[in-house]
Amino acid sequence: MGLFKQNRKLPTPKFSPFKKGVPGSGISSSKMVSGDYIRGFSKGSDLIKEGKYEEAEKILITTAKRFKDDNFTAVLILADALFLQEKFQEAEELYRACVKLMPVIAHARYGMALVLKKNGKNEEANVHEEIVKKLGDLPIGTKIPDYLPSL
Repeated sequence: MGLFKQNRKLPTPKFSPFKKGVPGSGISSSKMVSGDYIRGFSKGSDLIKEGKYEEAEKILITTAKRFKDDNFTAVLILADALFLQEKFQEAEELYRACVKLMPVIAHARYGMALVLKKNGKNEEANVHEEIVKKLGDLPIGTKIPDYLPSL
């Protein structure tokens, strides 16, 4: 399924509801992504689109915990839910972890730029914004969710 083979773990942010260093990611082409996992992050995304950020956060945390070895997408969408609730520090920690793990995913870079601007880190935000523009030429990881505000 995945285009990347990763054996690294995402660091656990201070606020994390996860235990033992989760969220992590073990995305590899040898793993099939579970239907339950897809339903979990899809439901979280749908709830965000409906403006139900807290409910989305709960579902995404549950999904990320349950699929702790292969949960990159759930963690990224969880960062979106936190950002939209104005939990900027927590969102920054998750976006930063996602960018570190998969630097070519435009969605992660875009969220990082948004949250850095909110946290007053404009110089660093501009770097991520420029990278998002360059990533637009790649065929993968370029879709930015329409529920996120413009940069």
